[in-house]
Amino acid sequence: MPRLNDVFVVGLVANLPSGKYDAAGNLVQLALPVFVVHGKRDYGERQITDSKSHKSTTQRGSSLIWILSNNEDFINEMKACKPFDIVEAKGVIRVVPTRKKCTCPECGEVHFYDSTKTTVYPLYFSVRKSYAEKYGIESFAVGRISESLLKKVEDEAWTEVERCLEISDGIQLIGVICKEPELYQRDSDHRPMLTFPLAVKRKYFIPEADMTVNVDFPYIKLYGKHAVEHQKTLNRANLILVDGFINSREIIRKISCDKCELSYKIKELIHEIIPYSVEYIRSNISDTDFNRVDKAYRPKLIGSEADPILTYKSPQEQSDEDVAAGRGGDGYGEDIKRILDNMEG
Repeated sequence: MPRLNDVFVVGLVANLPSGKYDAAGNLVQLALPVFVVHGKRDYGERQITDSKSHKSTTQRGSSLIWILSNNEDFINEMKACKPFDIVEAKGVIRVVPTRKKCTCPECGEVHFYDSTKTTVYPLYFSVRKSYAEKYGIESFAVGRISESLLKKVEDEAWTEVERCLEISDGIQLIGVICKEPELYQRDSDHRPMLTFPLAVKRKYFIPEADMTVNVDFPYIKLYGKHAVEHQKTLNRANLILVDGFINSREIIRKISCDKCELSYKIKELIHEIIPYSVEYIRSNISDTDFNRVDKAYRPKLIGSEADPILTYKSPQEQSDEDVAAGRGGDGYGEDIKRILDNMEG
C-alpha cells in the first residue's frame, strides 16, 4: 500500500522565528511562521477575485503555517530570516496532539485544553529573497523603519508570493479515512461542507518525534459541489489520494472556569487540508467490518432526491473543536489500525 505525504511551500516570513532550548541553553528546535497563498484552481468554494488585494497580511486566500525543524543546518538558515523574506521548503505535514493553556479573565485561573500543533517538517529549506538585505533594513520594529519603506517592502513581498501562488501552498497525501465523512451546512450561507480525519502513515524518520507515533491525522474539508459529490462515494476505511492546500482559520472556543464559573471565549488558529481533488484508490473494508461501524457516525439524508444534503445536528463549533483537538485518532477502530499496520514503506 503506497504512502504519500508531500508539502511544498513558497511563502512570506510573517515574524521572527521562535526557538526551543535544552537545559544547557542550546537551540535545539526552531519554528518559523510563514504566510502562503493557495492556487486559483476550483475547490468548490468562492475563488480569489483580486490577486492584488494584499492590503494586509490577512488577505483573502492566505494561510499562516509554521515550518518547524530541529536540523542544525535548517535552524541556522531559519534563525537568520527576517520579516517579508521569501522562503521555500519541501517537507511533510505533522499533526501532533498538545495541551494549550488560557487564563480566565475574571479570576486569573489557568486552564488547559486539548488541541493539536500542525507544522511542516522540512526536508529542504532555502531563502529565495531577502528584502531586508535588498534595502539595507536592520529592523522592522516600529520606529526603526519608515512607513513608506515598510509599505514598499510589503507590496513587493506579497506580489512575489502571489506570482508563485500555484506552488505557494501545495500538499499531496495518501491516507485512510478513519471516521465516516460528515456533511453539513455552514451557518452563514448554508453551503455544504464535508469533513473527515485522514490517517496518514509517516514515510520519513523525524529525529525528535515520539517513535511510538507513526501516523498523523490531518482533517480534510471539502466545500460546495465537491462536498456533495464526494459524500456519495467516500466512506470510512477508504484509501484515498488528496491533492490540495493547507488552510488556516480562526475558531472561537468556549471555556468554562471551574473556580469562578465564568464561561468565556478564546480565539484559536486551526489548520485543515482543503482538496482541489480527491482520488479514490480502494475500499480496504469488508461488508462485515462496515456493518460494525458505529451508526452514530452515519449521516442521515434530508431534503429532496434532486438536491440531497447530508447533515448533522451538532453545531459547527463542535466540528471545529474536533479539528482543533485532533480527534481523528481517538478510537478510530481496530480495522483502521490493521490497515495502517499493513501499509508498506
